[in-house]
Amino acid sequence: MPVSRSTSFMFPVILFVCMGALPCLPAQADSTPGLRACAALEDAMTRLACYDALAAEQEMARLKAAREEIETAPGLAEAPTAMELRVQQSRIVRHNWFAMTPYRPNYLLPVAYNHRPNQDPAHQVGRDADVDRMEVKFQFSLEFDVWRQMLGQDMDLYFAYTQQAWWQMYNSGESSPFREVNYEPELGVILRPDIRFLDMNLRQLRLGLVHHSNGRGDPLSRSWNRIFATAILDRGDFATALRVWHRIPENAEEDDNPDITDYYGNFEWYAFYKWRRSTFGFMVRNNLDRDDNRGAVQVDWSYPLSDRLKFYMQYFNGYGESLIDYDHSTNRFGMGLMLTDWL
Repeated sequence: MPVSRSTSFMFPVILFVCMGALPCLPAQADSTPGLRACAALEDAMTRLACYDALAAEQEMARLKAAREEIETAPGLAEAPTAMELRVQQSRIVRHNWFAMTPYRPNYLLPVAYNHRPNQDPAHQVGRDADVDRMEVKFQFSLEFDVWRQMLGQDMDLYFAYTQQAWWQMYNSGESSPFREVNYEPELGVILRPDIRFLDMNLRQLRLGLVHHSNGRGDPLSRSWNRIFATAILDRGDFATALRVWHRIPENAEEDDNPDITDYYGNFEWYAFYKWRRSTFGFMVRNNLDRDDNRGAVQVDWSYPLSDRLKFYMQYFNGYGESLIDYDHSTNRFGMGLMLTDWL
């Protein structure tokens, strides 16, 4: 485990804390201008986008009011789904070209206990160092539009960035280094068919290219590139997403992890359910190899503490929690705080 001063990596932590105050996030709906502010804009396209954002905010208020009314008097009508509310939140800030919205969940787990941490990477670089079972894990994930309405009203080009980190904060004997940081930029298109499929609403189709690496040199370098397709469906307070991918082949001499798909497989399936104020999540991936089966599961639970902050618990078991551990089975439980959820 290479020594790396933790202070040099404080920016992601500070960013996570500050994200709760960013006006670009969906929670800040009150940043949308009113009719007078929109009318004062000189550029026609900017003015139209401003009106669209204002209409989205009003629609968001209507959906929330309808949901609250139906929750207090069930059976009167069909409540807006949790996914509808999530999508509508993102639309509120679309008039601002510099706005970034959450992509995957943003969370900080000060308590992240791994029953059997992987000691091999440290030994590969000749260090006689132990990896603590207790560490800090966090993730921040954002996306923004690159080109809206690219080939029509229902297709956008987007860029997303996700970063995960595993920080040995409590390992003072090793100067509290960051054990692993994974970087995942993604470029793709979003289609919004909004059609019925398998008695559910097909909300989005995403197609694109993703790069996943840990930014390290040999022998600890790990990376791969994939083309992917994701389908997102919902019904009521239940939502599900299926993401499938194909790895882009690399030169055998330059491939740091030629067997990575044996552990990650070629798909991830997510399921989310909002029950009262709680949100439950489930993820599974598998290589579908009967003779040498490998995969992973993750179970999530979050509960709001305020309008902006949630209590969050996460359990992960299997391969590929991080790239450095892609071929090492992890059994981890964590709890902490979440800024943005799937729903």
